[in-house]
Amino acid sequence: MPQPNDAIIRTLPGLRRYACALTGSTRSGDEYIRVALEALMEEPWRLPPQSAVKPELYALLHRTLRICRFEDADVPQTSAADSADMRHRLQRLSLVNRELLLLVDLEGFTVQEAAELLGLAESDAEWRLANARRALRVSRHRSRGQLQ
Repeated sequence: MPQPNDAIIRTLPGLRRYACALTGSTRSGDEYIRVALEALMEEPWRLPPQSAVKPELYALLHRTLRICRFEDADVPQTSAADSADMRHRLQRLSLVNRELLLLVDLEGFTVQEAAELLGLAESDAEWRLANARRALRVSRHRSRGQLQ
């Protein structure tokens, strides 16, 4: 039977990728992961032995982001010259839409799982996900037009 530590280790690369994509920077993503893992070490009961580790770690990261006032952090200033860059297009999405898009499209959560993790109704999550995808497509088309 796999130990929780093994499951944590297997989950960390995806969690790190998600945190870095969400914050727009490897440095800040890694810092949020560090804080979340420190909280887990201080309060190991947050990860019950019989729980599914992946959703629990992502939920812990989200709690960490909220406590650290993530909404005000790491939103880079953008200009027309760098609007084609995916990182900047992602940063223009609202935080919840960006979280939802990354959880589903990057990390492989179902819409239902992502909605539960973010505390949303599934119908709201589906609507937000469609809007986030549409916003990225529109942004991509606009940036291509600016570059041509």
